[in-house]
Amino acid sequence: MRFLSVVDEGIGSQSDRSMRHTLAVSLVIVTLFSCQKPEALWPAAPVPFTAVHINDDFWAPKIEVNRTVSIPSAFKQCEINGRLDNFALAAGKTTGEHKGDYPFDDTDVHQVIEGASYALAVRYDRQLDAYLDSVITLIAAAQESDGYLYTCLSNKCKRLERWYGRGPTATSSARTVRITNPSLRRMRPSAMPCDSATCIRA
Repeated sequence: MRFLSVVDEGIGSQSDRSMRHTLAVSLVIVTLFSCQKPEALWPAAPVPFTAVHINDDFWAPKIEVNRTVSIPSAFKQCEINGRLDNFALAAGKTTGEHKGDYPFDDTDVHQVIEGASYALAVRYDRQLDAYLDSVITLIAAAQESDGYLYTCLSNKCKRLERWYGRGPTATSSARTVRITNPSLRRMRPSAMPCDSATCIRA
C-alpha cells in the first residue's frame, strides 16, 4: 500500500498542482501587501472621538435628544428608584434602609455617568455638567477609607449582598476622567480597578 504524493499521475496530481498554484499566488499577494506601509492600505488616521462632530440630519438630532431627554431621564430613574440614595446612605449623609431589589443597582448610576460624559464631550451642557459633578461627589463620599465602593455591602444589605459591579465602576471612572470631568479624580484609585481592596472585601 502506498500513499498518493504530489508526483503521482492522474486526477490526484492535477488537484495537488492546482492547490500549490493557489498557495503560491496567495503567498505572493500576502507578501506584496505586507511590504506596504499601513497608511498605503488605509490612508485614514485614527483620531480621538472627542474630535469627531456629527452635524447631519439623521444622527445629530438623535444625539441631541440623548443629551436633553434620555440622560436626564436615566438620572431621574436613578433618583426615583433609590440608587442615588444608596450612595448617600453609604456616605453617611442619610439614614434608612438600602433600596432596590438587585445587588447591581450601583452599576446603573455608573453607566449613566459614562453616557453623560460622552454627551458632554460632544456638546458642553453646563447644567448636565453640574449635575454630573454632584453625583460624582456623592459617589466619592460613599467610598470607604481603603477605596472600597459597593453600596450594598457598605450599607450591610444582607438580602442582596454579593460581589458585583466592578466593571461599570472602572469604565465610567476611566471614561469620565479622560473625556471631560476631572472631578472624578476625587475618587480614591482603588475604586476604579478591581484590585485586592475591592475583590477581597467583596
